[in-house]
Amino acid sequence: MADKGGVGKTTVAFHVATRLRQLGRDVGLYDLDSRGTSSSWAGESGYFPAYDLRSLQSHAPDHDVVIWDTAPHPDSEIRSELCRAADLLTVVANGDRDSLTAAADLCRALHAEGARRVAVVFNAIYPVGSEGSDCVEAARAEGLPALPCFIRRYACFGRARWDGRAVVDRAYPRADQAWSDVAAVTAALLRVADGGDR
Repeated sequence: MADKGGVGKTTVAFHVATRLRQLGRDVGLYDLDSRGTSSSWAGESGYFPAYDLRSLQSHAPDHDVVIWDTAPHPDSEIRSELCRAADLLTVVANGDRDSLTAAADLCRALHAEGARRVAVVFNAIYPVGSEGSDCVEAARAEGLPALPCFIRRYACFGRARWDGRAVVDRAYPRADQAWSDVAAVTAALLRVADGGDR
């Protein structure tokens, strides 16, 4: 989830779900955004089942792992429900001050509403330089539960969306690096969900 639009939470949700499926997990993606972007993307790829708002209102199938993709600025009712139901809530942020402020506000709200575990993932980080580690350090200085890894901004993520695939599927430029980032973030999220360290 995110309290700021445009941070790439759908891209993160889709690719983490793809990685979990690759690891043999029974994963389903629940798309709570009225635009249905992640469920559409998942439907095109066929990697795992995804459910849009309409299908979730009639029946929410059970999976061992459920990835919830929320709309930006989830209201208190959705936040409360996710705090009750989820083992881990992931806040997606970009490497700018406004995104970090929005992530901090959302993390505080989630903790106040009883979230068991929260993790902050930085996405669309400039591939060269220290932006990623600087973001993680700044977030942790603010007391945020930031993962030590992040997903860098590679054009292959956009190309994969146009193709209805994941970056791991085609020989896109920088796809290996992009998938390595997704695999590292997924592994870190699994450790946090299991009660381990970030």
